[in-house]
Amino acid sequence: MKKIFTLVAILAILFSFIGKENLKSSEGEWVLLTNNPGIGVKITDIVIAPTNSKIIYTAGDSGVWKTIDGGKNWSQIITGISFTCLIMDSKNSNVVFAGTYGSIFKTTDGGRSWIQLLLDKRSHNSFSSLPINSIAFDSLNQTLYAGTDNSIWRSRDGGENWERLSYFAEQGVGPVVIDPEEPSVVYAGSGRLYYTSDGGDSWKGLSSDPVSGIANIALDPKNPSTIYVTGTNDIYKSVDGGNTWMQAGLTDHSLLTILPINDIAIDPQNTLNIYAALSAGLFNVNEKWNGVIKSTNGAASWKTINTGLPGGIIPGQASVDSIAIDPKNSQILYAGVSGRGIYKFIQGIPYTKIVLRIGDSTFTVDGFSHTLDSPPVIINSRTLLPIRAVIEAIGGIVQWNDSERKVTIILDNNTIELWIGKNTANVNGINQFIDPTNTKVAPMLINGRTMLPLRFIAENLGCDVQWDGKTQTIAIIYHH
Repeated sequence: MKKIFTLVAILAILFSFIGKENLKSSEGEWVLLTNNPGIGVKITDIVIAPTNSKIIYTAGDSGVWKTIDGGKNWSQIITGISFTCLIMDSKNSNVVFAGTYGSIFKTTDGGRSWIQLLLDKRSHNSFSSLPINSIAFDSLNQTLYAGTDNSIWRSRDGGENWERLSYFAEQGVGPVVIDPEEPSVVYAGSGRLYYTSDGGDSWKGLSSDPVSGIANIALDPKNPSTIYVTGTNDIYKSVDGGNTWMQAGLTDHSLLTILPINDIAIDPQNTLNIYAALSAGLFNVNEKWNGVIKSTNGAASWKTINTGLPGGIIPGQASVDSIAIDPKNSQILYAGVSGRGIYKFIQGIPYTKIVLRIGDSTFTVDGFSHTLDSPPVIINSRTLLPIRAVIEAIGGIVQWNDSERKVTIILDNNTIELWIGKNTANVNGINQFIDPTNTKVAPMLINGRTMLPLRFIAENLGCDVQWDGKTQTIAIIYHH
């Protein structure tokens, strides 16, 4: 006979300094990735492997970081250096270049080892040099371009040797982008927009220049003659390779408002979908344009999708440094939020959201009230809450084996088995520690109730768990 019981779970109190990090918007759900490299620093770039989108690199003030599980866990693979830009070989995700001051770090083994490439080998103190503003790599011809504050530099041997292109001598260069269909065609932003059709030997300024001070360049991957550039206050578009330009939609802002556009990304599957990352600050007091904005009509009009991102200098306004689109599933977007971390945005995917509050026996499932047989409580700095209702609310099954003192949780294709007093669990046939950093963590019986580690269960079922210390609420989100 099966024992009837109430399951209670243990949730470690994490992120007590972070406000409510998961908020629902009409577009989807922003989720702060835990254990991620962006807390308290700037994230200048995010790159995703084209053939395996669970492999993601980031670079910024805290070095270079990598995840191989889509952002659940991160490892710091370069420390002690502030990085300005990052790119990946489009043909080989083990090859990554990270730009800093006067040099570029290169790995060919997925970040296990790195070599430092000096642009000017006459300078031994490379870190006192000018920053590398951008890197572009033509994997077919093993040609690298680096935009710096004093020129474009080119290497024709994968970064071993460099030459400073005389056309841009003493002229600062920001973004550099290679045409994906014609790698000999390269665009560079240097006060105005320049291009070369011979791999950098000669350059021309476009006759019709959209804006002075090019911050970003993006080429439509399906039609590279469609070009987007950003300036201080707007986004501009050309459909004829840069011969003519149109202002692309961000005209509804005050003349006193400066809109620093930090990044722009084009959906590779539907190139009419454009995303841009904007700063928030004292010079951007426009409530409409901040955070992440999206266009679904090729930049003719825009809307914000930043609901749920934390505010910047001005409350309610998010300041986003970088964005990246999942190449395998363009419904997934990543954003580096200044000082807050990396957020993941899942668009248009149904999900169930459960919200519980400490000391309150009422909880909600997608806004509808339900009642627990005992309210969540905090004991010894851990949150205890009944979990059976949580698992059943997202369509899961909880089973109890009295003779083995074993709990089995089943959801979709996932099965988790845990035993009272045992610090390991079986997840889809694989034994693992419940908490590798604390082997004392194990299911236990307290006053006839079974206590289980909620975060371990939730993450292995594909759920997100967030704690709001200010309101003492727990949000559990399951994407179906």
